[in-house]
Amino acid sequence: MLHLGLRRDDAESSLLLKRLRVDDGQWHKAEVLLQDSLQLKLWHKACDTGVCLQDFPIRDGVASLSLAFLKTYIGGVDGDLTANNTWSRESFIGCLEDLEIDYQAILPLDIPHRESSPVELGCNRTEWCHSQPCSQRGLCVDLWATFRCDCTRPYEGQTCSHEYPAGTFGLEDSSSFASFTIADNPGANFNISFFIRTLKLSGLVLQISNGTDPCLTVYLKSGQLQIATSSANAVTFSENLADGRRYLVTLTFQGGRVHASHSDRDVEVGQLAVLPLVAGFEVYVGGLPHQDHVSTWGGYFKGCLQDFQLNNRRMEFFPTQAENYNLPQKVYVGQTTNLAPGCISDDTCKSGPCHNGGTCAITWNDFSCSCPANFTGNTCEERVWCASDLCPKATSCVDVPAGYVCLANATFHGNAAFEFTTNASVTRALNSLHLDFKTRDEDAILLWATEEVDSLQIAIQNSTLLVDIRSGNSIEGVSFLSQTPIADGSWHSLSLSMEEPSVLSSRWLVHLDGSVNMTLQGNAGNLDFLKNNVLIVLAENFTGCLGHVNIGGVYLPFTGQLSYPQPEQFLQSSRGHIQLGCTGADVCASSPCLNAGTCEDLFNSFQCACSVGWEGPLCESNIDDCKSSPCVHGDCVDSVADFQCDCFRGYIGKKCNINVDDCMRHQCLNGGTCVDGVYSYSCKCPAQYSGPRCELPFPPQQCGKNFTCLNGGKCTSGTWGANCTCKPGFTGRK
Repeated sequence: MLHLGLRRDDAESSLLLKRLRVDDGQWHKAEVLLQDSLQLKLWHKACDTGVCLQDFPIRDGVASLSLAFLKTYIGGVDGDLTANNTWSRESFIGCLEDLEIDYQAILPLDIPHRESSPVELGCNRTEWCHSQPCSQRGLCVDLWATFRCDCTRPYEGQTCSHEYPAGTFGLEDSSSFASFTIADNPGANFNISFFIRTLKLSGLVLQISNGTDPCLTVYLKSGQLQIATSSANAVTFSENLADGRRYLVTLTFQGGRVHASHSDRDVEVGQLAVLPLVAGFEVYVGGLPHQDHVSTWGGYFKGCLQDFQLNNRRMEFFPTQAENYNLPQKVYVGQTTNLAPGCISDDTCKSGPCHNGGTCAITWNDFSCSCPANFTGNTCEERVWCASDLCPKATSCVDVPAGYVCLANATFHGNAAFEFTTNASVTRALNSLHLDFKTRDEDAILLWATEEVDSLQIAIQNSTLLVDIRSGNSIEGVSFLSQTPIADGSWHSLSLSMEEPSVLSSRWLVHLDGSVNMTLQGNAGNLDFLKNNVLIVLAENFTGCLGHVNIGGVYLPFTGQLSYPQPEQFLQSSRGHIQLGCTGADVCASSPCLNAGTCEDLFNSFQCACSVGWEGPLCESNIDDCKSSPCVHGDCVDSVADFQCDCFRGYIGKKCNINVDDCMRHQCLNGGTCVDGVYSYSCKCPAQYSGPRCELPFPPQQCGKNFTCLNGGKCTSGTWGANCTCKPGFTGRK
């Protein structure tokens, strides 16, 4: 920002153009006027009129300053004058052009300069920050002749290329800690900041003691940071920090209030009266000398701590090379026990945690197992049964806990019900049910089971889906009747689940096809009564297909009697004759569609796509093409996929919609104009002619006056004038 100052008789006046920065590497125009007032002008895009102005009056006028400006300095002044007489306290670095003093141009060659402060012609400038010299670990500040990196923590050095070393605590479950002694007096208002990385949910991070008792303790509990003055007086920063990622945490103690921040998020976590910190207090990081004392705070910390600071003063875990770091003026140098430099992981693969031939990889205090194709799980402990070819053809293999099941759709024809019971080893709570089905039955039983007062029924009633559950200590039960028909030959999917599985009686949710979950009226318990060797009947008097069926996640398969390894199963106790896969009757085999119609199988129903000209369920009816009255001026005669029009006189065309032009076959004489009509025409004659074809003069000729028949012809007068009746052997108008 531009600053202008005037000092006289130890009194100083100054002008400052606030919020108008000129240190952006761009050219700016400025002007200083000394008249009755001192003025500072700046041409800047942020100014309303393009120019900003500040001024103040000169006491006693400008004449009183006639001897004040005997020497002019440009860019800086000698010795300590710069620091003592300028607002910036530094010499100018940059370019000047078109410099004028009292409207006289000052050329660079006219300016005397010294070797200690050279002036160069031109304005050659390096864009220092374009090459990102700060290694993307800090903010580059262009200083014109050089640059400065304002590094983000924990990076250091002129180009932020060095990382302040972290310390690994609890490596291979050792007891680690560091201790320091406070050398100054931070008082009751201070801040503590550090990087933390851990997977252990509990552990001591920091404790400050007055030599006898702890006055401030920071520790992890359930992954959250606790800040305490005693075990009974603590506040909580409720962010999970124990997820293996590195976090920068800042704790600020100000006026009895505690603020905590990480990831640019700052929250007030509560009020805490902290004993003022004074010189001689002891600081322990990561643990305490005596194991019995540290157990109160969750045990020793395990993980990495880095760039630990108290009031921006580092606690140095390891000696650092000064040439690599911009060290603070002071650091706390302490003692460490079992502390490893860097952020190192335990050898988590040392114990061989991966089973069944799995390969272990260390992932910082954790491990991951790359399992063979037929095993899965965190330690490859679970076999992937379906990786082997275990299921018969026409079935699909699905892995389930501790085993597998072979699933297939099944086609039922009338009385082919399936019956299941549990194998007495189902231990899970049965609080859900899923069933896929496809049918055209308007009334059928899909699934039912009953034991004393408990019952379950899923059925089709009048083409709609009925669900009824009565179990637990609820008398009313729950029921559902779908609003839309489902006996349409399409696949439908039904899912049922308890809204609150942990209670004895709850409302139930139903999800039918693509609909959202609907809450059923009433309450019912779970389906655990099915564990009591209760008979579960599927597809009684049902024609159609069933797909996947499971109760509580335990499948009811339609395949033959297969031996599965998993303990929880529903076993077939009786099976009707079914066909694996979903196939309906061959309804098109009899060629029901007539007149070259095409039969489309719609699962136990069919639809005829009729050829052109035919309609009806079986394409049995010829379409009446005359129904739409296509003949405009004629009578319609229907045919197959067509019609014929018997046109009235004077009309032609497929639809008798074209009037015949009678003037094409008749011509008017003597310049008359033909006017077309319907199966007729007329002539519009000139003034001196008349007659149907304008063949007669007008006014009409009269016998004996102006018309005479020759060769003995007889003259007769009529409407159109005289006319001759010729004797045999003669012709012509006369």
